[in-house]
Amino acid sequence: MSYYIRGKLELKSKPLDKVAILNFNLDEDINCKPGQYIMAWIPNYGEIPLSPSFCSDKKLQLLVEDVGTTSNKFVNLELGSYAYFRGPFGNFFNLSKGNKYLLVAGGTGAAPILMAAKNLSELNVEAIVIYGGRSKNHLVFLEEFNKYLRKVYAYTEDGTFGYYGVVTKDLQSIIDSFSPDVILTTGPEMMMRKVIEISVKNKIYCEASIVRIIKCASGVCGSCVLEPLGLLTCKDGPVFNGNVLINSNFGKTMRSESGREVEIK
Repeated sequence: MSYYIRGKLELKSKPLDKVAILNFNLDEDINCKPGQYIMAWIPNYGEIPLSPSFCSDKKLQLLVEDVGTTSNKFVNLELGSYAYFRGPFGNFFNLSKGNKYLLVAGGTGAAPILMAAKNLSELNVEAIVIYGGRSKNHLVFLEEFNKYLRKVYAYTEDGTFGYYGVVTKDLQSIIDSFSPDVILTTGPEMMMRKVIEISVKNKIYCEASIVRIIKCASGVCGSCVLEPLGLLTCKDGPVFNGNVLINSNFGKTMRSESGREVEIK
């Protein structure tokens, strides 16, 4: 879809100072699938890529973190305000690859995994999630995951809730006990890189929905490229097979806003 759909902000929560969960009523359906992204625009401020946590029946839910001018405007958007959306873009998670799914979500990158969890629940596919954040307050979708999945392994880096540590801390032991057919992951690149490495080691099919600097959503600017493969996140992704990502610079380096290659820390 190349044109914009208008959305009115009807419900908003701010679980953290720089994080907002925004619920829009849309003029038309967008029909986004788990792992895909949309381009979200506020006139006079700019456009950013976002992966919805919910998208159905002319309703759209977005988790936005304040990391720049446009995202700051979204986080501070007032109820009744309008924003504009185009998409969806890219591919999506394969939810028919196996009978047992292990979901791994980190921090504010959990939105597409939440949508996948809801869809897997509706398909009666067995799924569990490892969900981590810096603190309990960063586990903004904890209640929703508990609603859709029979088991939620919660991890916090400061130990304020659940297990102490990062999501990959006990990943191998959870794999050993659950024996998943498929692993899906979203979150920080370095976290996902570790998830992919463990998945490949165990010969488990793995998909990751990744986030890079996407400006055009049409493959023109090249800012979202995966080197040295030449794959573009905006067109070839954002969902990639783990066996592809492990042979790229994913989790190591990426292009900055200026196009310069920088190390991921």
